[in-house]
Amino acid sequence: EPIPHEALYDLSVRNWRMPSEISRVTGSQITRLTKSCTEWTNVAVFRIQAETSQGDSIDFETDYEGIETFDGKRLQFRKTTKANGELIETLLGVAQHPIDGKPGTIRVLEPTPHVLPLPPETIFPVATFIHSTSQWEAGLKSLNYTTFDGGTLDVSRVFEILTGQITPRSDRSEEHTSELQSRE
Repeated sequence: EPIPHEALYDLSVRNWRMPSEISRVTGSQITRLTKSCTEWTNVAVFRIQAETSQGDSIDFETDYEGIETFDGKRLQFRKTTKANGELIETLLGVAQHPIDGKPGTIRVLEPTPHVLPLPPETIFPVATFIHSTSQWEAGLKSLNYTTFDGGTLDVSRVFEILTGQITPRSDRSEEHTSELQSRE
């Protein structure tokens, strides 16, 4: 099971190899996972500043929130994207699997209300993490699954190849404690 946490990332692009007038890109991402009595809440705030060779600046902001039930049957999602403070995209809706295992639905409320199909095998973001972790811990090295996160209206087929050694959680804690003690 995931541990509620918050992470902050500073982003920058060292080399821009695409033909464009962009000369510099910097930004940040904050990700927060919290747990209530019945659901996970995943919040991500993504900020990018791009500078052109003429000295113009473009600021992009994306705010995302996904609220996922522990049973993985329902995901409420909200995403807004702004460019230079002007709203350019909003996605708001609920994706839900029925209890009987039949195909579910993605009920889009914004920008235009409509309903899309949700394949029955689709898993949501926190369930994806739990699924991938448990498969890796079981020794599987490749995973193939369908996921939906509400960041776009696309259901994605994912194929992952997992590498590295599995370190049991108790060993990681001891290593971390030893490392901290050696720094003191």
